[in-house]
Amino acid sequence: MNSGLYPWSVGVNGNSGSRLRRCVETCPRSLSARGGQQCVVLVAPNSRYDGATSMAEVYPGTDAVDVLGLDGYNWGDGDDTHGGRR
Repeated sequence: MNSGLYPWSVGVNGNSGSRLRRCVETCPRSLSARGGQQCVVLVAPNSRYDGATSMAEVYPGTDAVDVLGLDGYNWGDGDDTHGGRR
C-alpha cells in the first residue's frame, strides 16, 4: 500500500493516501450491503524505507482495521542501490 510496487499503491494510477484510506473504510460496508456475512480488514504497509509513503498517510485508523501487519525486508548487505524495490 505504501511501496509504489502495486497498482493500488499510493502514487500509482493516481492513487493517494486519502483514496486508499477511503477504500479500506468503505469496502466492508459495501460487502455487507450486498449480503456479505463478515468481513475482516487487514492492512499491511511496508516498514519505513527511503521512498516509501509514510504509514501515517496510508493507515485508515483503528476503527477501520481489524488486523495490522507490517512487511519488512532484509536487503542482505544493506546496499540499498535498488531504492528499496526488487
